[in-house]
Amino acid sequence: MRRVSPGPEEVNAKVLRLVHEPVNRAREHPPSDDRGHP
Repeated sequence: MRRVSPGPEEVNAKVLRLVHEPVNRAREHPPSDDRGHP
């Protein structure tokens, strides 16, 4: 990485990744399965 401070594109990519990963996981299997059954 040449730039010390992340550019807006890099920040947006990180944010989109953080936002979409949980959504995709929730779509694949309900959150109840993620947490495990008590």
